[in-house]
Amino acid sequence: MALRYPSLHSLIKPIYKCRDSFIGVAHISTVDQEARGGNKRLHGVSVIMASRIRLASASSRRMEWLTENLPNSIEINVKPLAGEEKISEGEVSSQVTFVLEDKITRAKIQYFLEKQNAEDNNLIYPPDIWIVGDTLVEDPNDVYTALGQPTDEISALRMLLDISGCRHLVWSATAIIDFRLEEPRIDRFLEYSVVEFEKLDEQVLGRLISSDSWRGKAGGYDMAGPAKEFTKLIEGELVTVLGFSNEAIIHLRQITLQI
Repeated sequence: MALRYPSLHSLIKPIYKCRDSFIGVAHISTVDQEARGGNKRLHGVSVIMASRIRLASASSRRMEWLTENLPNSIEINVKPLAGEEKISEGEVSSQVTFVLEDKITRAKIQYFLEKQNAEDNNLIYPPDIWIVGDTLVEDPNDVYTALGQPTDEISALRMLLDISGCRHLVWSATAIIDFRLEEPRIDRFLEYSVVEFEKLDEQVLGRLISSDSWRGKAGGYDMAGPAKEFTKLIEGELVTVLGFSNEAIIHLRQITLQI
C-alpha cells in the first residue's frame, strides 16, 4: 500500500521563531559569556548563570529527556501549570501556537503568584527559567485536525489507525521564559518533524494499546518507546517529536552556559 503524504504547503512551512519581551517589544538576541565568574551577558544584560529551571509540564517524556540531556548541575523543577488548557480552530500549526500563547500567559501569572508567596512566607523562590510547550500530531489527511493525547484505549486506537501506513507532521511549540531580567523575556519556537509509520496489523495495534505507552502522548504513540520499531524519522529532529522544539533546546543550553 502506498504511503500517504501531508499536503505540500504543510511541508514547506519554515521554522517559526519569534522573540519578544514581557511587554511585547521585539529584541535582537545577543548572547556573550563574560570571561570570569558566574555572570554572563544575556540580551545585553549581565545576569547570573541559570542553575534551576521549571518544566511547566506533566509530561514524563519531556522530564526524562531534559534529565538525560542537561548536565547534573541544572536542577529541573517540574510543576504543571494551573488552569484548563484552551483550544482553538485553524490549521494544526496555528492550534499549537495558540495553546503555547495560553500557556505563556498562565506561566507568567503562576510565576508571580509563587514568587509573592515565597516572599510572604520566607520560602524558596520559584526557578527563574521556565519551559512551556505543546505538541500536536497533524492528521495525515487533514491539516485542520490535530491528534492530541488520547483519553482512553478507543481514542488511542483510532489515532493509530489514522496514522498507520502514513507520513504525518508532528508540531512542537516551545517557549523559554526568562524572569531574571527586569522585563521578563519570552523566546518562542515552533518546529515540525515528519514521521513515517509502518502499516500496523491487528497484532501490533494490540501490543501498542496494551503497553499503555499511548497515555499522555500526542497521536497515541511514543517514538522513544514501543512505537520506535514501527516509525521512521523522515525530516526534522527526534526531540521535536518527543515534545520540544530543537531550537528551543539550543537556546536553553545557551542560557545555562552549556554551549
